[in-house]
Amino acid sequence: CAASRRLWTHAHAALGLQLELDAFLGLIALVRSRAYSSRPLLTLVPVMEMINHAPAATATKEFDGETFRVTAAVDLETGDELTLDYGGGLGNADLLDIYGFTLENNPRDTLALAVADADVDVLGAASSLAPKALKHYRRQHVTTEDRVNAAIRGMAGSEVDYERPLTLRNEREAVRELVAAVEARLAAYETAPDDDATLLAGGTLEGKELDAVRVRLSEKLILLQQLERAAQSAKFMC
Repeated sequence: CAASRRLWTHAHAALGLQLELDAFLGLIALVRSRAYSSRPLLTLVPVMEMINHAPAATATKEFDGETFRVTAAVDLETGDELTLDYGGGLGNADLLDIYGFTLENNPRDTLALAVADADVDVLGAASSLAPKALKHYRRQHVTTEDRVNAAIRGMAGSEVDYERPLTLRNEREAVRELVAAVEARLAAYETAPDDDATLLAGGTLEGKELDAVRVRLSEKLILLQQLERAAQSAKFMC
């Protein structure tokens, strides 16, 4: 990206480095995936960098400006592994991008869903039907009757409140459009969710191929959950 290229240029000028861009980016990734961030600096901490990540971590870390401290968060026996939560509620896509690994069945996986000019919905396994996408489609299909009904129900001031359903007809249209958008996103993948699940269960994937399939499958499962929620919503509008 442009920022990395600028950093490469500045490093060459300031430090007299003689590295090709790809080699430089590899070193940056190596540091970034192992360093602790204490803005504005990235700090490499020997030994501490060896502690693995886990959402349910067995230890916590603190930095007082001079010293990093790792403290057990649970009772540990000799031989038990120390783990840290790397922070930020990281799903597999972020873990792969920042640290170069993924977790099996990561409960923090998310998917960014954007439709047309709507704000992005960041969806997880427990997310409701994409609210920002629905808001966009409600506005797109609003009619004069919808506006009148919203005003009668006290839902309209200077503008119609598209955060909530307006009329049954309007909501049906909005959900229908959302389903079409989710189905189009699913259709863009070259493999089906069952195909990915079979690949993962086969135990033959390794390295980045394994990581990529984990990320891909989690995205598909979130999309399928959105379709299930849309189907449930449609039942109440029959």
